[in-house]
Amino acid sequence: MRMKTAKVLFTTSLLLACVSAPVVAQVPDWNYLQVSYIESEFDEPVSRYADVSEPDGFEVAGSFAIGENLFVDVSYSKQEAEEAKRFWSNSDVFLGLPDIKAEFERIGAGVGYRWQLVEGTDLYGRLGYEDWSLDLSSSTYRLYETGEIDDNGVTVVVGVRSVLWRFLELRGQVGYNDVVEEPSAELAAHFIIADRFVLGVSYEKIDDLEIRRATARYQF
Repeated sequence: MRMKTAKVLFTTSLLLACVSAPVVAQVPDWNYLQVSYIESEFDEPVSRYADVSEPDGFEVAGSFAIGENLFVDVSYSKQEAEEAKRFWSNSDVFLGLPDIKAEFERIGAGVGYRWQLVEGTDLYGRLGYEDWSLDLSSSTYRLYETGEIDDNGVTVVVGVRSVLWRFLELRGQVGYNDVVEEPSAELAAHFIIADRFVLGVSYEKIDDLEIRRATARYQF
């Protein structure tokens, strides 16, 4: 409970800092394409046979402004984790060493609306749809476990994006993810290397799932 309270306070502080930032020389860009290295961590074991609870992989995403205030976005990520695990029969006979693999895919799309709070700072709301799948398999047979995910649902978020001192953009958002029926939160910092090229990092928390990204973005 203390950890959750601390995260809520930290997120709130970041949002307030974005809103009250005194030095702004640029505005958030809602037209961009980006690619990310992404790694996830499930707090609960994904497989009872092997440690595959920390998959990593890639994500591609894009955002496109429609008029002055509307925007749409899409994203796709795929992550994998693999481990060779020894299997024995009840009579202690070695059965083999198959590779157990977890594949986690996440597809999302949404539409949002932005309001300019002050120059360089936008408040936004977004309604989206996501599809999650977590597939467990091995080199010799398929695994059927309770840890598998194959579900979809609606996501709702409210957040703030703010550009500070021309080179730094901060973003914080909170919301609800219907796929796992739990609240979500995300914090991000992006460094504007040039007007159109941006590097960033982010941390996302959805129930027992933690997601970290290292991102390269092209703004247009």
